[in-house]
Amino acid sequence: MKALLIAVLSIAGISLASADCGSCGAGQKADVAANDADGKCASGCCDLLKAYEGVATALAHDDFEGAKKAAHKVAHFGECDGNEKLTALAMKVEKAPDIAAAREAFKAVSAAVIPLTENAGEHYVMTCPMAKADWIQTTKDVANPYFGSSMLKCGSVKRTVAAK
Repeated sequence: MKALLIAVLSIAGISLASADCGSCGAGQKADVAANDADGKCASGCCDLLKAYEGVATALAHDDFEGAKKAAHKVAHFGECDGNEKLTALAMKVEKAPDIAAAREAFKAVSAAVIPLTENAGEHYVMTCPMAKADWIQTTKDVANPYFGSSMLKCGSVKRTVAAK
């Protein structure tokens, strides 16, 4: 009986540990760019774009704490997908000592996320000539995460990624 109880609790613990990954269960890789026939994300981890945009929006609005919380979500998507590089890059934003360091670290996060979201629905790759960096938005209205309120509208649409 004791062995059965231990086995049940072990299985429950594994289930709870993987439940935090949404549809990306333990050991299961999710294609964050995969779409189903309707053009909707086939994976719960396709919410990477939303989590990423949370970081960009927070930085654009000078919300350091919000950026760190959103970066934690991006790091989690990296864990779900087995993408250690994305996890490490997002954690640099999350652990940044100040907003300037978070913005600098966000450049590398953007460079990593842009190719992962090519099939994640319509969005825009924006560019900032001053920061010499790109980022993603789901609207065309520039909200620069690299300079925030000091240069919120600095940048332009580099390219449109069409829904596929």
